[in-house]
Formats: sequence, structure tokens, C-alpha cells
Amino acid sequence: MFQVNNIGNTRQVRLADIQDAHKTLIDGCSQMKGKWFISDGTLLGFHRNKDFIPQDTDIDVAVMVDDVAPDINLDMELIRTATWDDKIVQKAYRDLNECIFDIFFYYKEGDYYVTRGDYGFIKLPAYEIIDYKTKYGTFPAPKQTEEYLTLRYGDWKTPKQDKGIHVHNS
Repeated sequence: MFQVNNIGNTRQVRLADIQDAHKTLIDGCSQMKGKWFISDGTLLGFHRNKDFIPQDTDIDVAVMVDDVAPDINLDMELIRTATWDDKIVQKAYRDLNECIFDIFFYYKEGDYYVTRGDYGFIKLPAYEIIDYKTKYGTFPAPKQTEEYLTLRYGDWKTPKQDKGIHVHNS
């Protein structure tokens, strides 16, 4: 059963605030054991637009978990937790600049990593993680970036006017 606990309110943040959050993201995620990478709209923007997507409101991170989700100790306000079958599938944090960090947990099942969320069931292969260079610094990202973006968005090359619907698989 998928459950969400939202804490507090969220609002769209300024692009400048998101851009300033690079160090916080790297410091917070680097303390985790296991693979993590920038994901979803953050990776889409960096790859397609070479920048953040203007209408995006957060920084997205995927964490590949073999068994139990790692503890994440970000010096921020926890604003959302989501669980699926008693496993944490998402934690969202807000920093002092109102920048939101969405951390999604994918659990190993056979040769894949799976999760459930607002958009349904998502199944990812075990991607090789590389250092992905952006104008804001270097982030971990799937080597098969375009394959990942196609799996998540379908036609990711055509910009949308809003966040729209993710493609998900079953």
C-alpha cells in the first residue's frame, strides 16, 4: 500500500535558489552508502536544456537500495515521506531557501530496481553510474542517460509546458 505523509506546505522556488543548492545535494547524498544519481526532471533539464527546467520546483535524486533505505541526515526540514509496503520510497526535504530535494528509493528485485510513487510502478535496470558534468558541477548520473530519460518520460526531447505525466512501467 502506497502512503504519503506531507508535512508543511511547498511552493515553487526561484531558479537561483535551486542553482545554489548544489553543495547541499552533494554533501547530503555523499554520506549515503549505495548508488545514487540525479534523476527525473533534474537530469532531464541538465541533459536536454543544459540547465534546470524553468518550471521545475525541486532537485531529484534516485537511490538504488539493495535491502534497507540508508539514513539520510540532511540539515533541512523533512516535508514529505512516502512508503510502499513499509519501505520508504520517497523523502522530500526543504532548505532555508525553500529549495526542495526529492529523494526516491528504488529497491532491488532480481536484475532491476523498483519503486512505487505518485505516478505508479517504476522499474529501472541497474544502471552504470558516471560523473555527469554540468555548468553547476559534476553529479552522478546513469551512463545510459537517454535510455533512462526515455523510460521515465517517453518523448523527452520535446519540452512540455508543465510537469505533465511520467511514463511508468509495470
